[in-house]
Amino acid sequence: MQIHLERSLIDKNIKFIAHDLGLNINHQIPSEPYLKYDEKGLSFIKDPNNPREFIYIDYLKGRAGWRLNRSNHESNLKKALGKNQKKLHIFDATGGLLLDTMIFLSLGHKVTAIEQSKILFYLVKDALNRAESKLSFIKNLDFRFGNSIDLYKTIERPIDIIYLDPMYPILKKNQKKSLEIETIRFLLKEKKIKGSDQDMIKKILEYEHKKIILYGSGDQSIDFSKIKGRRGWSSRKKPFEGIIPRMMRRYAESEIRSVREDLSRYVI
Repeated sequence: MQIHLERSLIDKNIKFIAHDLGLNINHQIPSEPYLKYDEKGLSFIKDPNNPREFIYIDYLKGRAGWRLNRSNHESNLKKALGKNQKKLHIFDATGGLLLDTMIFLSLGHKVTAIEQSKILFYLVKDALNRAESKLSFIKNLDFRFGNSIDLYKTIERPIDIIYLDPMYPILKKNQKKSLEIETIRFLLKEKKIKGSDQDMIKKILEYEHKKIILYGSGDQSIDFSKIKGRRGWSSRKKPFEGIIPRMMRRYAESEIRSVREDLSRYVI
């Protein structure tokens, strides 16, 4: 793959992108899939012989611009967020074109979004740079390239919602295909990017649960429901201290030498 542009358009930005992607800059139109850089910005051309198979992102016009102009009518996304008046911190684990993330931002929320395709990341980044002067809410976006499972562990807490927007496979041969989605699939396949969204959410939740068990839930209440003999079901919600904080507290508070010696193996 190469980057095609006119000689007069070479700048530091496209040089950095070319270096980071390991692509050559070509002033002739390639005969294979390529990135195009012109006055409008960065785009991806899947098939030079078919002008319909491309990705160009514009948050100010077209489908994305139309959705943003009527973001208060996005009833399905608003239902997904729930009847919550506070501003949320949303972790978008499958960034993609960031269309839904831009709606969340326009509704006043903060979003951390991850994209695993470096080419798609730069296409979106270019669109964000072109739109940021007109869309002030973009300042509430933390957009990163990488693996969602790995980066999730580094994200500022609390995270209120984990958002997944998987690309479902085409199930029938005669089912209508979206050229945009098919082009994104081509990019992921080209860079041999694999991974199941189900595996992703499972691993994220496993990490979160382990963190709560070890370090506690902070101010978040945990349901400690249990069967209580003949008296039936007992339900109580309270914050969980966590194994490590409890051991440290017991070490600091205990006056029994043997207890302190035993705990010192773990907390010192």
